[in-house]
Amino acid sequence: MDFKQLQEHWNALGEIDPFWAILSDPDKVGNKWDVAEFFNTGTREIQEVMAYLESLGVDVRRRRALDFGCGAGRLSQALCEYFDTCDGVDVAPSMIDLARRFNRHGERCRYHLNQRPTLQLFDDRSFDFIYCNIVLQHMAPEYSLAYVREFVRVLDVDGLALFQIPSQLLVAPETQKGAPAALPDMAFRAKLRLLDIPPRLATASRHRLKVNVRNMSEHAWPALGDSGDQYPVRLGSRWRTETDGAIVADDGRADLDRPLDPGEQAEIPIVITAPRAPGTYRLEVDLVQEFVAWFRDKGSFAVQSTIVVDGPAASGTESQVLVPSIEMYGVPRESVEEVVGAAGGEILDVREDDWAGAGWRSLRYCVRKPR
Repeated sequence: MDFKQLQEHWNALGEIDPFWAILSDPDKVGNKWDVAEFFNTGTREIQEVMAYLESLGVDVRRRRALDFGCGAGRLSQALCEYFDTCDGVDVAPSMIDLARRFNRHGERCRYHLNQRPTLQLFDDRSFDFIYCNIVLQHMAPEYSLAYVREFVRVLDVDGLALFQIPSQLLVAPETQKGAPAALPDMAFRAKLRLLDIPPRLATASRHRLKVNVRNMSEHAWPALGDSGDQYPVRLGSRWRTETDGAIVADDGRADLDRPLDPGEQAEIPIVITAPRAPGTYRLEVDLVQEFVAWFRDKGSFAVQSTIVVDGPAASGTESQVLVPSIEMYGVPRESVEEVVGAAGGEILDVREDDWAGAGWRSLRYCVRKPR
């Protein structure tokens, strides 16, 4: 996605299911997060962050903090318990509206809509502390690295920035011969069955359905996070027009819970998001070997179901239907370290965490602006 698309998708997510988009617990899809429970996760997270900084033996001035990618304000509200003031910044107008609605700290907590891949709305040396978690992983590296550079710029002298970003997908991208690690064509054979498919959905609504998946080939399918040298097989959904079958948009993705050997089957949950414009669509569910091909394109059979999408068009809907998606990107550690150093920052600590989920090596960087 380019920056404009990134903003459009996250604004749509903020309109449809904002808390789930921020913390994607499969049991909370469909606006099932309790507000108090959601914000309590932010309180616990910032408590852990402050304990981590204390463990490093570094002092953090408690004047002004920045919550980058603030969403609905889950973390900025918690940061106000430790800092005199906190600024939250996000690219999505819908998220900023929510954050202002849930603000409990008045003028001590200010929210800003940022419509650029920079932090030009803030002066140099504006903040004592910057926190960014599960945000940079959702934008292309050209943008995430630009923001890391900006973090160092807007940090005050001796200020600290703590940010998380995956370094790589834990699947080898090449075999020893240097060719893409694709399955042989005969491995793309599957039998899929939709369970509890709804005949109707409201525009822009989310629904969690289950799919029975059986490996009909003579080859094992790798799952995300396997230590082998092949790209993972995942379940995916796409929306097609009812008339000509043209693809409207890619939709959900779901991981296999384990590698599937020949003849094995599994029941995989996947979250789908209805198009934002009313109409009759065909939902197509298929397997895909990431970076290689959809199973349908290799001769297997995808499953389809006609679904009526009704209700008023979601706000911002134009002639093009937008089904918002959440993308994941990794940035090599050496690239992050190079950008931090060139911007005048100093890396104090780098640790692995599990915020990016299974299949990714996720790193948390602690950066200081030295004198």
